[in-house]
Amino acid sequence: MPLNIKKDSKLKSGINLIIVQFCMFFIPLLAIPYIVGRVGIEKYGAFIFFQAVMGLLSVIGSYGFIQTGVRDVANARTLRKLNYEYALIFYSKFFALLVAIFLGLILFLFDKFNSDKQLYAYSFLFLVVNFLDISFVYQGIEKLKDYVIANLVGNIFYLLSLFVFITDKSDYVYLPLALAIPRIIASLYSIIALYFRFKIAPAFFSFDGIARKIKEGFSFFMTNIFIIIYTRATVVLLGIITNNTYVGYYSIADQLVSAYSMIQGKVSTVYQPQIASAFRNNFSGGVSKAKENMLAISIIAIAGFIFTQFFAYDMLFFLFKENAIHSEVIFKILSLNLISIHLSSIFGIQILLALHKDKDLLKPSIYAAFLNLSMGSVLVFLFKHIGAAVSVTLIEIIIFLYFYAKVKSYGIEVLDRRLIQKLITYTFSLVFLLAFLKFLYSSIDINIYIKFPAIVSLYGLSILVILKLLNIVDFKNRKIIVGHG
Repeated sequence: MPLNIKKDSKLKSGINLIIVQFCMFFIPLLAIPYIVGRVGIEKYGAFIFFQAVMGLLSVIGSYGFIQTGVRDVANARTLRKLNYEYALIFYSKFFALLVAIFLGLILFLFDKFNSDKQLYAYSFLFLVVNFLDISFVYQGIEKLKDYVIANLVGNIFYLLSLFVFITDKSDYVYLPLALAIPRIIASLYSIIALYFRFKIAPAFFSFDGIARKIKEGFSFFMTNIFIIIYTRATVVLLGIITNNTYVGYYSIADQLVSAYSMIQGKVSTVYQPQIASAFRNNFSGGVSKAKENMLAISIIAIAGFIFTQFFAYDMLFFLFKENAIHSEVIFKILSLNLISIHLSSIFGIQILLALHKDKDLLKPSIYAAFLNLSMGSVLVFLFKHIGAAVSVTLIEIIIFLYFYAKVKSYGIEVLDRRLIQKLITYTFSLVFLLAFLKFLYSSIDINIYIKFPAIVSLYGLSILVILKLLNIVDFKNRKIIVGHG
């Protein structure tokens, strides 16, 4: 049967996903101050530490299919082929889940995990959440909005469950239950809805097909192994070398950056299946779409990074009050990753993967993993949570420079002079704007819970005006202008 699914436009998908994703991650962001206030920074750090451990194990459970699956689904031309690819990935992830659980159980032998075994045991639910993640299917058919909405509802129930079950310091052990169970239910609904709406289901089972899929994805799996070592391993190192309190300080800033990063990341996911299809059909068309994605992501990333440099402490105090004092410097450092990580993703995941250059993704990840385990360990030992932030940020910059050089070596120039000029002008405009807003903010003597949201709103509206004046976005025709208007 031909695949006949009406796909949303890039603009419609982008706008919808920004709105929904903002709500989706704004809710957990609201939850962090509540959690820290109820259980304390140390217990919150313990929760984050085990969550990071499960993050390391989840790379085994996902096997990189979240990324490669988008390409395979997007390239499917019939419903039968799509269901076949979906099924192979789904059942491959199931076997990988069993391996991840087995490795996680071994960690019970160590005191760091056995001393808080109830919290650690409940944390295994995060592996189930990872297994049930079928966002690659929704993304591949360009219906990711539907998946995100289901998870948004799950996050609302997560917030409600916190207010009901997390009321005392001893309730910290139930944090994984409160976070994971609503997401598991939302994912199960998404799997069922996929069948009833589009007749898409993992109806095929083939050991030979699963073995082939695992073999084909091994290079990308190894890449993810090393990627997770230089990202999630930082929190694990921090927890082992220092203590859970420093994990809490680091995680407060990291969660804020991640929340904003997820919002802008969903803009990028709108382009990924279209970039993959464009490179298959027309090389210059793929480059053109990659440039458009590059400009869209840079607009959001630069705005977030510069705002953090001016208002880091105010944002932290607004959310966490006295707990913010130890996270300001970390927040400023980590915010640079808003730019480097997502630009690296465009070069690596969206361009190199679309060109089937999977092996080019492995080398920088290996170097980065060794850098994090060596240089990162030293920096964490010497400077604790600040050293962890410096290590992660330096490594992400190195990764970005590698991918930029690698893509350029294939004759693909995404960051051309015209695009760079636009971004430089846009950046300086934001710096002058924020200097004025900071002066205005300091001059107004009213409650922070009134003036900070007002400044954020004014900043957002001013960005829209700047984008219009600089001819970066054509709001009338609803399009991003990469070249001259």
